Amino acid sequence: MSLTFFPTKDMKIVGLDLCAAAYIFNTKLDQDKLLVRSPHCTITRGSLRTLQSRKSVVNDMLILLACMLAGNSTRIHWFLPTTFSQIATGRGPIPHATLKAIREDFMGKANRVCKIYCPIWCMDISFCL
Repeated sequence: MSLTFFPTKDMKIVGLDLCAAAYIFNTKLDQDKLLVRSPHCTITRGSLRTLQSRKSVVNDMLILLACMLAGNSTRIHWFLPTTFSQIATGRGPIPHATLKAIREDFMGKANRVCKIYCPIWCMDISFCL
């Protein structure tokens, strides 16, 4: 297979996990193929390939991570999507539905919050948490 990712032995990727990695990182398959659907982002093979070393991680991957972390959170920790930093810096009008979805899906009660995590872009390097 023509792959862009080769796991090392210490990664211990075997069985179905190895098959999934081969399917995701195969360079001959459609890079625009939708592999993960979320209410807040769509993850294609191409966006998953940004997880390779020395690549900038795309916004959709950071939003997916925020979705996964928020879903497993007790809501005292807020894991916000990259959209939130765009809202905070005033980059254009934000639809009411977007603000409502962020509030409902990523945030809890403000009087209970302990930590807020929000991805930012700094000097061509994407920092996630």
